[in-house]
Amino acid sequence: MNGIINNYRIPVMMVLVMALLVLLLVSAGYAFNKGDIAEELALITSLPWGVVTLIDVYVGFILVSLWILWREDTLSRALPWITLIMILGNIISCIYVLLALYRTTYENSMNRGLLP
Repeated sequence: MNGIINNYRIPVMMVLVMALLVLLLVSAGYAFNKGDIAEELALITSLPWGVVTLIDVYVGFILVSLWILWREDTLSRALPWITLIMILGNIISCIYVLLALYRTTYENSMNRGLLP
């Protein structure tokens, strides 16, 4: 039974991350279409819970960035991802996680002799 769970773990995670990516893209599209980023950012930063939320979001960005630094072989491979995450947010985190899951699947297949 445990082998079955392990066989589906990465594909299930990939589907979940893809769903989160779609959610983020739709949400961003809605916000760009209906909102005024300067006005609404001023409002958010004027509210105590708005500031806490922004801090929480950026702590998450930093945690993902630290994972990327740990995972990538060189700083030159990690830095573009980290920069994009700090600018564009978790849309980039989702893309990185999808690529990391794909690479993990590919590497595991290579180790088992399933791929050339």
